[in-house]
Amino acid sequence: MKGLLIKDYKLMLGQKSFLGMAALMSVLYLAIYKDPTFAVVFITVMCTMFTVSTLSYDEYENGMAYLFTLPISRNTYVLEKYVFALVNSTATGVTMYAMAYGVVKIRGLEISQSDMYSGLAGACFVSIIMISYMIPLYIKFGIEKSRIVSVSGMAAIFLILYLGIKISKERNGAILKIISRAEKLSDGIVILLIFAVSVILICISLVCAMKAMKKREF
Repeated sequence: MKGLLIKDYKLMLGQKSFLGMAALMSVLYLAIYKDPTFAVVFITVMCTMFTVSTLSYDEYENGMAYLFTLPISRNTYVLEKYVFALVNSTATGVTMYAMAYGVVKIRGLEISQSDMYSGLAGACFVSIIMISYMIPLYIKFGIEKSRIVSVSGMAAIFLILYLGIKISKERNGAILKIISRAEKLSDGIVILLIFAVSVILICISLVCAMKAMKKREF
């Protein structure tokens, strides 16, 4: 796995244009917006999507067939992708949080620590959802087909959420009542729930990705 991680980090560091753009956008967002939590979430999710896209580099010019001539198993390859994506998303989120905290102090913005923690937790949770959704999709359908499926899937999710909220409003706001009750929970309980759901999502996604990889032919 160590060799695969080195390969992916070298691939990522080779994309200087993307890294430069991400750094520039993070600085601009933190300098312009009064609420830096948006920058924390946006940059973290954007970098997570980029790390997942290393799968496309592996498939370029039949690269997968070459990779599996090396002494690595398919399960190891899949597991490495999750480790790589999770480490990068966490590192990006923590880095952006530290930068946002510094900006809050320097600019004297009135933002509570609770809101900052919520932004970081939200960024990490959204990143985990993206990782859990995209990696099995990329492995099962390949890069080209998975782009169409992923866009369709995300559109379906947003549509379901929109219809759910709309129906809830028409029926005494059942969903909105659940959301309002969730907002009353303490930060510790919310973080614990997010962690538990994240672990479940990653475990389910990992199993699905490993099964999909076993069926792939290169």
